[in-house]
Amino acid sequence: MSKIRGLFGGSQTPEVKHPLIEDQDSEERHELHYYFAHRFLPELAARNARELVDDLSHEQAAEFLGKLWLLCARGFESERHSKIPSTGLKSVPVRIDDAHFGAVVQLPKPKRMAEAHFVAIIINDNQTADEHRFFTLEFGLDVDGSKRTVLGQWANDTHYNFGDGPAPQVDLFVKSLERFM
Repeated sequence: MSKIRGLFGGSQTPEVKHPLIEDQDSEERHELHYYFAHRFLPELAARNARELVDDLSHEQAAEFLGKLWLLCARGFESERHSKIPSTGLKSVPVRIDDAHFGAVVQLPKPKRMAEAHFVAIIINDNQTADEHRFFTLEFGLDVDGSKRTVLGQWANDTHYNFGDGPAPQVDLFVKSLERFM
């Protein structure tokens, strides 16, 4: 068992004893969604990206992600964060090219700007160190109010915005990352 999966004390799923929040547009939902994609997962990747990608590529990745979501939610002061469901959270192992592989995490459906459709942790297979890149495909709105996506990256606690991204589909997101490798 990896150190990251070991955070949960074995294979036990943490208990949630309260009903789910029905208001999916709540401020708490937005805070959790944003923090999970833009802070929590990048911090885990910075600790050990290869191990995180391995855990996200495992057959029990959905359960693992659900536990991470709940662990992240419990870090907030409000108990309401722990009631927010992780519906739609899943992971897909990916290979960008001969030298780059990783995992794409699909997040619960984004509803507000800067919430992510997907994040990708990409590793260079040829590097001996735990070097990685952390990309986001975020929900955005044009000035006329039409929906769009924004391609971004987190590196050294800095968010880089690369402008318009592809439609929110895993294969198109992965294809858009090829230019960065």
